[in-house]
Amino acid sequence: MTQSLTSQKILTVLTLTLASPMVLAHPGHDHSDPLSGLIHLLWIAPVVLAAGYAVFAIRRANRIKSTEK
Repeated sequence: MTQSLTSQKILTVLTLTLASPMVLAHPGHDHSDPLSGLIHLLWIAPVVLAAGYAVFAIRRANRIKSTEK
């Protein structure tokens, strides 16, 4: 239970950090544009999906190992 709760906290903080619209960037990187959130979402979505798949694969492998014992 605590490991799951800790993982959820880490995932929440990581997601909020990566998805923050108030991140500072180089001049010319316009975060006030209405489409900037969508553009950043489309850019970061593959990273989030890959991380989710990695977590899924690791948990599945651990479940298979625990049932074999």
